[in-house]
Amino acid sequence: MLQGYRALYGSRWWLMALADRLCPVSLPVSVMARGWPGVSVWLRSRSTDILSYRQIFLEGVYAVDWGSGPGPSVIVDAGANIGMASVWFAVRYPSATIIALEPEPANYRMLVRNTGRFPNVKALNMALWHEHGELRMSDPGLGNWGFTVCRQTNRQNLSGKPVAATTVDELMGRFSLTGIDILKIDIEGSEKEVFEHAEPWIGKVDLICVELHDRHRPGCSAAVAKVTSGFVELAPRGDTKVLRRRGANGSLPGPPTSA
Repeated sequence: MLQGYRALYGSRWWLMALADRLCPVSLPVSVMARGWPGVSVWLRSRSTDILSYRQIFLEGVYAVDWGSGPGPSVIVDAGANIGMASVWFAVRYPSATIIALEPEPANYRMLVRNTGRFPNVKALNMALWHEHGELRMSDPGLGNWGFTVCRQTNRQNLSGKPVAATTVDELMGRFSLTGIDILKIDIEGSEKEVFEHAEPWIGKVDLICVELHDRHRPGCSAAVAKVTSGFVELAPRGDTKVLRRRGANGSLPGPPTSA
C-alpha cells in the first residue's frame, strides 16, 4: 500500500498517506508531481482530486505532441476542476495564455491555489455554456469532479448555487483572441449544448480535447460530431476525444500528433 502512495505522489507521498489515514475529512496536501521536477500541486485527500491528478500527470490524457514548431499560444481549459490540466499546460507551454473556467466554488478555490504561481493562467469562476446568463449547480454524487450545471426553469426547484455562464465567443472577445489553439472541454454533459451552438466559433479552433458524457447525457457525441467534420480524430485518450483541424488539402497538417 505504501509503495502505491510512493508511486503515485513522488517524494512527498507520505503527506497524502498520513492525511488519508489520520484525517476523517478531506484535507488539502501539497505533493510533488511525479516525473515533473520542481512542480508541486495541491490535492484534497479522500477526493476525486487524486484521480484527476493521476489521469493528467501520470496517464498523460492531454499529452498531444505539438511538434517542433511554435507551441500553442491560446488554451482554454473549460471544466478546469482543481487545475491539474491548467498546471500541466502551463508547465509544458509556458508562453501560452491559458484561460481556465470552473463553476463549482470549492473546486475553483483549489484551481486558484494550484495555478496562482503561473501568471499565464487566467482563472474564472464560470461555466462554459452556449449563451451568457446564470446557471445552477447540481451535485449528482459523482465526487468533486462530477458537478453539473443547468438552466433553471419555472418548473424546476434547484437548490444549487447560482453560477455565471459564458460562451466561447464571449471569452474570445473578453481576452481579444482571434483563435484558440487548444480547446479542452470536460464539463459533465454540457458539451451537448456548447457544441450544438458551435457554428460561430468552431472554425477558430485548431485542436479539441473533449471528454464525452453520453452515459449521463445522451446526444453529446452526436453534437460534437455534427460540427467537427473538418477535423481529424487522433488516438483517443480514454473517454477523451482528440480532434485536430484538417489542412487546406484535407489532410492532417503535421503536428500535433498523439504522443
